[in-house]
Amino acid sequence: MRPMSLVPLLTITLLVFSAGHVLPAVAEGEGREQKVWATAGSPAVLPCHRSPGKVGKSWKQLPGKTSVLWKRHGGSAHQEPHMVLEVGYSGLCKTALPMRPRVSLQDSALRNGNFSLRIDPVRSEDAGLYEAQVVYGVEVRSCRVELGVVTVTLSPPSPVVENEPLVLSCNSSHRASLVETRWFHNGRLVPTSATFCSLHGALSILQPAISDAGSWGCQLRYSDNEIISATYNLQILVTPSIQGPVSEGCHLLLICSLTHPRGHERFQWKHLDAAPANSKLAVATSQHQQGHAPHMGPTLEILRVSQADMGMWECSVHGPEGRLGAVEYGLQVTGAQVSSPPTIFSGQVTFGLTLTLFLLLAVCIMALALQKRKRSPAFPALEGMVAVMVPRKKEVEENQKEKIQQTEC
Repeated sequence: MRPMSLVPLLTITLLVFSAGHVLPAVAEGEGREQKVWATAGSPAVLPCHRSPGKVGKSWKQLPGKTSVLWKRHGGSAHQEPHMVLEVGYSGLCKTALPMRPRVSLQDSALRNGNFSLRIDPVRSEDAGLYEAQVVYGVEVRSCRVELGVVTVTLSPPSPVVENEPLVLSCNSSHRASLVETRWFHNGRLVPTSATFCSLHGALSILQPAISDAGSWGCQLRYSDNEIISATYNLQILVTPSIQGPVSEGCHLLLICSLTHPRGHERFQWKHLDAAPANSKLAVATSQHQQGHAPHMGPTLEILRVSQADMGMWECSVHGPEGRLGAVEYGLQVTGAQVSSPPTIFSGQVTFGLTLTLFLLLAVCIMALALQKRKRSPAFPALEGMVAVMVPRKKEVEENQKEKIQQTEC
């Protein structure tokens, strides 16, 4: 009878012991591998929680002693995994040099049960298998996440200039063979045409217009029925719309606009045809660039256009990563000479004009001389005659008497 009584006692003891120490592989779903796709240049989160899908405010916080170690497996089976990020019990964080400072934990406190790894921004070489080992109290948690990267590239780099051809390429780190690629513009499927040509994951746009700016999405379908999608924000630099020459002395505004700006772009105008000593860097400050230097801004203002302003003007766009692109505008001024003629031709023209004026002057002088000669009198001596009033005889005698009287006095 005694052996039979020990069985229930041992069973109850094991149940009580197991209730306080649950096997982590069973309770936490250890061994489940997740797959996450991210676009190169965008952030990615590799999920890892205390209880997948059940982390909320109702759950109690974890004890203070928690450590997290994220590792990345190598490209080959024989290569050992290497450390990506480690947070010790004391809170000290270690990061692998190649991924610093792009990696961090989603929850810095680690007491809410969120141990997800954040990579911002993702690079194409970040693709691979990641594994997390979490220890909190006496419990252990393990997460395995495979990161796939989709890369969308633009040639030439963004922003592109209006009417200049471009190529959008889309590929991923998936190992299966590519079966089909579809492109979407602002959510609408783009059919293949003379303007849009899709081939082997690349889309060619021969003459991009302003309407082609915006969100472009690629959808990749592989032989194992895996479908991967990515998006790209296409920016197009708008060329000036002024046609023909500009009248000298007028007030001119040249606006360099960018479709779908991100807010951190800087614009700069430069007169390419100006002499180095008199080079112009002039623009009015735009509403997006308040407080910057006067030469920064998308608007070029010329109060009175002169011949010195004629020539090629360049508007360049700059971002945090440097110069993004540029567009040029040729300014023509009415009455200004675009190009000077050859020196020999200029000398011949000047000599011809001088000789013509001299001959005209000589002809005019001869014509005036002939006209004056025709009007001259027959007796040239009469030309000096002057009319004089002659006094009468009686007045002469009276004048003589007055002179005699005066003499006698």
